[in-house]
This record gives sequence, C-alpha cells and structure tokens, in this order.
Amino acid sequence: MRRPFKITFLLLLALLLTVKSEALRIISLSPSNTELLFALGAENDIVGVSTWCDYPPEAKSIPKVGDFSNVSIEKIIALNPDIVITSGYEQSYIAQEIRTLGIPVEVVEPRTFDELYKGINLLGTITGKSESANRLISEMQTALARLKSALPAPDHRPTIFIEIYARPLMTASTGSFLNEAIEIAGFKNIFPDLPRPYCQVSLEEVVAQNPDWLLILDMDTTGSVLERPGWQLITAVKEGCIIDSVNPDLLLRPGPRIVQGIRKLSKIRESMHEKTNSGN
Repeated sequence: MRRPFKITFLLLLALLLTVKSEALRIISLSPSNTELLFALGAENDIVGVSTWCDYPPEAKSIPKVGDFSNVSIEKIIALNPDIVITSGYEQSYIAQEIRTLGIPVEVVEPRTFDELYKGINLLGTITGKSESANRLISEMQTALARLKSALPAPDHRPTIFIEIYARPLMTASTGSFLNEAIEIAGFKNIFPDLPRPYCQVSLEEVVAQNPDWLLILDMDTTGSVLERPGWQLITAVKEGCIIDSVNPDLLLRPGPRIVQGIRKLSKIRESMHEKTNSGN
C-alpha cells in the first residue's frame, strides 16, 4: 500500500542514531526527488541515483543503480544507504524489496501541489534541511500565487489536450499533478472526468472534444500529429496552437522546476491571445 510523505519518529530516530556525525547516505530513484534534494542543498548526501536522474547536470556523475523501473539490488547494498527515496507506481515493488533488506524507504510521489509541499518538508526533515525546504515552498507558493492572480475568467480559458504518450495515447485528468499545473497555466483540460488520473483515450475522442490547444509531451511523436485521421479538423491544428517546444521534464517532474514549466505555458497562451486580439 502506498504511503506518501509519511515518516515515523522511530525512522527519524534510527537515521539519526545511524549516521551520528557522519554524512547521511541517500539513494534517490526518481528524477523529481533528485532535483528536490539538490534544490534543498543536500546533493552531497546523495550516493546513488537512477539513470533517469539527469538534472541538474551534476546528478549525471553520481553512481547509477539502474533505470527508473529496474534497479540493481546488489548496487544498492554496495552503496550502503541510510535511506532510499522512491516514487510510487512503477517503483512500489522496488520499495518493498528494499525494505525486506532492512533499508529504510520513503515514498515521495506527489499528486497535487499540497502533496508536493509535504514531500519537500519530508525531504527537508530527512536531510536536516528544513529551513531550505520552507524557503523553497515559500518561493514556489509565491510564484504560483502570482500566476493564479493573472488567470482569465473560467469561461475565457482555452481548452487543451495533454498528450503524455502517443502509443498508447495517454493523457492526464483530475487527480493528477499535471492537470493542476495546466489549470494554473490558464487552460481547461478536455478530459477532466476520466476514471483515473492518467488514462488512455482514443484519437476519435480527442477529435470529438475539439481542443483549442494541443500540449505534446512525447517528443517522439510531434511530427505525426498532422498525419492522424481527422486531426486536421481540430481547432488547435487548424490554428497552429500546438505546444511542443516546452521541455517535458518541466511539467512531468513534480519538482522545483514545475513553476518554470507553468510559466512557459502561461506565456504561450498569453502571446496567442494578444496576437488574436491584435488581428494579426
């Protein structure tokens, strides 16, 4: 069972007794958590990461224990970590296996901004960087509040289709971190009521919804959008409102760069609105 952002007093006490005056040894298996640890100034505590942990650039030089979904338990044991930080979903079985070895594991997999703030606080507590955690949260909340204050009225927000993967065609819905980010950027998701936060949809369903914008986060399929049956009739395609220039990591990783990603989307929306109003 997934236990996001929960750390017990006994676990903290065990960590403190284990490391004493020595540096904490952390293995981070997800890119977003690695970015958060760096943002908190705890990069020197990281002794291992997954191959997907590529930002900041310094993360590339940290020893690798495997990719996001497949790690080497032998490498993890060899690095002698005090704690392993994982995300949910694909890494749940990894976390269970590591726990059987007696190695503490914490799951940080935020599905909302409130959960992201809790996750930052948790990592701050684990690393002794609570002050940095509070500062990071405050900076993010201030930036997001500024973006929210400039949002257009609900009935003036353009609709958008979020494409995470092309094969199968996957999108985000209510209950996902990405859906909340899109709303803060001033868009309305065309699929707000899917049964799960991330779901598969059909090409025909997207055509039927006729979104004003397309957000393409799968860089391998950007060129194929215009070749899809019926998609030439979608307003977003006819008007050239296809967003495929934003680094997917800025939006798919619930970490310190999410504000940057939202700001980019907001500026793209605003620039098109100004262009339309000017009659150009």
